Order: sequence, then structure tokens, then C-alpha cells
Amino acid sequence: MNEYEHARQDAYRAGDYDAIERIIDAEAAGEPLDQPRPAVVKRKGTRWHRNPGAGAVEFAREQMGVLTGAAAYEVVRSLMTRPVEEYGDKRVKVCVYCRYPWRDPSLRNTRGTCSDDCRRGLKSEQRYKLRAEQALVRARWQVQDKKPKPNYYLYWYEYPFWLNEYEMLKRSWKYEASGYDQNFLDKMSAKNDKVGLGNRVTPKRTPGAEDMRSYRRWKRKK
Repeated sequence: MNEYEHARQDAYRAGDYDAIERIIDAEAAGEPLDQPRPAVVKRKGTRWHRNPGAGAVEFAREQMGVLTGAAAYEVVRSLMTRPVEEYGDKRVKVCVYCRYPWRDPSLRNTRGTCSDDCRRGLKSEQRYKLRAEQALVRARWQVQDKKPKPNYYLYWYEYPFWLNEYEMLKRSWKYEASGYDQNFLDKMSAKNDKVGLGNRVTPKRTPGAEDMRSYRRWKRKK
């Protein structure tokens, strides 16, 4: 990277577009750079893609007064590059979100943003960063290798057996037959068909034709 490229990058960071044109012309003509680095240095943390808030705009109006034209342009330019300590006012500070100077009108001088829009933008940015961190943590947790569950059933022996009775019961209840006899289950089914679930008096659904006894009982009640 030559000196022209370095000078262009410095001028671009500082926002000095006139210096960029002078550097391009000097490079095309092969002339040395009279001022490779711009005199104006950008304030640390300034974000040019964000518009100033209402407090920063009001502070700029106070500084400009009745000035117009080139004089007003120099004042606005100094607001973007001048350190806030040079104003001699403790209430003049840089907005946390838009990074433009403003005067804090609060009683205790504890505000960080110059307007409600900047405050909402700052909250949205913080929420976005928090969600990104949570998503990253969630992604790390999902890619972790799941530990294989221990096998408590030794099926490969001639006489298979369980090592843990609790694990056996957790699995066996899904496949083994219920402890109630078929007569009791038929009675419960007929009762559910008659009154429905939740002790309803009216039947919740019409019983099927396969259970004729329940169907006749339901018809008599109707």
C-alpha cells in the first residue's frame, strides 16, 4: 500500500472529501503530496451513518446562532470534530447513540442520550446484541454431543435381565397389558359413551354402531 492509498484512507475516515480529490489528482499527475494527512481528525466513536438526535440538533442551532453559509458550515464541522471538553460546560456531552454533542437539561446531568429516538435506538441495539449472544449460546448448546443413555437391559445374555427396576417399569408400562380386566374396561367405555368425559349429562359424541348396547341406551335417554 503506497502513500497515496494511506492518505486516501485517512481522509476518508476524517470525512475530508476535498482532501480525497487533491490526493487523486496528485496521484494521477505523479506529484508528491503536500498534505498527505488531513488536518481534521474525526472524533473517536463517531458514526456518520446515524442522524443526529433532537438534542444534538438543538445544540447545533445554539452554536450557529444567526450564522449562514460558510461560517455556519465551519461551526457544524467543528461540532463533529471538536472535543466536548473545549466547551467548558460539564453538561455538554456526546450522545451515546448518535455520537453528536448535546447539552444535558436533566437535573442531575445523568442522561446518556440526547432524545427519545436515540434512547429507543440504543435499547434496540442492546436488545439485538443480547439476542445475538443468546442465539450463540443456544447454538453452542445444540451442537454439544448428547451423552448416550446407559443400557440397563442386558438382552445379549442367554437369560436377559434388567439392572435397574425403575428403568424397567418406565419402559414396561407402555407395552404390557393393563391390570384391569376386560369387563371393567367395557364398563368404563360404556360410561364414557353415555355421559362423556368430565361428567357431562349429554353425550359428547354419538356412539358407534359396533356397540349396540350403548347405542340403544343412548336412544332411550333421548
